[in-house]
Amino acid sequence: MIFMSGTRIISCFIACLLSACAYQQPVTIVSPPAAAVTTEQVQYWWRVNYRIAWPENTEPELFIDLLLADAVIEPVLLMYRDSIAYWRFHRRAVRDEAGHQFSFIFYADKSTARSIYQQLDHNKITRKMLETKILQKIITDNTDSNTLTGISATSDKNWPAALQNAWPAYIMGVSSAWLQLINQEITDDKPVYALTTLLDEYKQADIVISGLWYEQGQHAFLHHLNAMFGYQPTLVKKEPLQF
Repeated sequence: MIFMSGTRIISCFIACLLSACAYQQPVTIVSPPAAAVTTEQVQYWWRVNYRIAWPENTEPELFIDLLLADAVIEPVLLMYRDSIAYWRFHRRAVRDEAGHQFSFIFYADKSTARSIYQQLDHNKITRKMLETKILQKIITDNTDSNTLTGISATSDKNWPAALQNAWPAYIMGVSSAWLQLINQEITDDKPVYALTTLLDEYKQADIVISGLWYEQGQHAFLHHLNAMFGYQPTLVKKEPLQF
């Protein structure tokens, strides 16, 4: 019978461990295949365009934009906020085919877009505005033929790609701040009001918010935007420029 000392036993044990490590097969971690993204899950840019009546020889009633943003769009935003990646408002009033138009633009999948369109289609306020000819029509995208899938798809194509990709986040923040200003001027339960009362209330809110922009916009918005870019100068290409 062969006897080994304690030191020799330990040495043999260590040698066996090292031998096992030397011949151990490398472990390959295989990630599961990524789930295929269906066309229903792809995100697109969607629009809801509200064409607002603008009779000849009159000024556009821009306070109607505030009513649409706060009383019509915001409830839908709150309902679907977890399904909308980006959103924004767009306001314009030019004497052309589109005329006075307020738009809600959002980035979401087709299923979310269909649900939002359905919610907005049943809105009592806009239905009343259509009946009374305040709204001329409401235009939405075709959910079967939309091709605006990229995050930069609705940004200005004259901008560098990096700016096109970053701009949706910026304008969403601007839209959210503007909407919050409206919220602070309109505090009552809007749906119980008659339409004429609603219009009067948003007209007064527009006066207050326009005053805030006139008096505080330079510092609160323009100065702090400039500060974000390190107080660097910016090129103004078009003069006169109305902020």
